Amino acid sequence: MGIMNRFLHLDGTIDIGDGLTVVGTREDHLRALKDTLVGAGGIATGLMVVLLTFSEYLSLTSVMFLFFGVSAEIMARNAQVSAAAFGTPGNGMAGDSVRYTDKKSLLLSSILTIVLLALVYAASYFIAKELFDAVIRDSYLVGMVIGFVMSVLWGFIISRIAEKNFGMVNGDVLGATNETARTVVLFCMIAAFMIMAGL
Repeated sequence: MGIMNRFLHLDGTIDIGDGLTVVGTREDHLRALKDTLVGAGGIATGLMVVLLTFSEYLSLTSVMFLFFGVSAEIMARNAQVSAAAFGTPGNGMAGDSVRYTDKKSLLLSSILTIVLLALVYAASYFIAKELFDAVIRDSYLVGMVIGFVMSVLWGFIISRIAEKNFGMVNGDVLGATNETARTVVLFCMIAAFMIMAGL
């Protein structure tokens, strides 16, 4: 989960947790966000995201993991683009990334995401097609579609929260978007699959 990005996204999630739990002005939120010390809000946020994601992965069967495991990672990256597209850049390392990410970037990212998800779906179906019927197959498809829509929406939601509390979308916000989007889209995909499949 965090190993591929050297836990930088998880670190951003913890920082955002600290920044959001502080009561006060925007300057107070920013001060807590940039503080090198970790507070209770950051610890609680980090633990909650890690434990929820871990429990979601544990709930996946091997076939579900084929469809949803890689898909969640793809959608988490798309959520980051969405957050950047709707956000105001800060002055940190991610400032230029946010500054040059617009609605066209989000459209291109979404198209690429759809293509990659289609490839994941086709490959997963080819590998495991003997293990399920048409209803289950369609349930995976619906789950992935809902997860995709949620990835764009979640990026927008996080950008609005960040704008309200910090006045910007910076690297920490993008990292938190990645980590939380994975958790959210996994939940949405699993829930949609179970409802569609009648489980």
